[in-house]
Amino acid sequence: MRTPSVKALSNVFDNAKEAKRVLQMARFELLETDAGQKYHDRCYNSPNTESIRQHVLNALDDGLYGVEAIEIGSEWADYLNTGESYAPTLIYWRNRYRVQSVGDFIEVLERQGFHID
Repeated sequence: MRTPSVKALSNVFDNAKEAKRVLQMARFELLETDAGQKYHDRCYNSPNTESIRQHVLNALDDGLYGVEAIEIGSEWADYLNTGESYAPTLIYWRNRYRVQSVGDFIEVLERQGFHID
């Protein structure tokens, strides 16, 4: 999977190299992290790998406030909450990660005709 560059990730994370490493981890590696194991243990059903990855990424930085999602038509985009709609964050949509603000992401999609809930 292609992931954002360390330079792009530095707009979101204090330790962008560690974030890049997490983006490249296999599921078993994610589950070996404290945040990955805690998230997995809280879930009734086993979460998918990308959901675990996002929770591990969220735990990397004190300036992130959880994993959230927005509905785009019949699809979902997950993102790390920065507390500010126009601050750069990490968004996961259509099996791809991007660094972009949630506000800009929504505006672009609305101009393209997507319905955002």
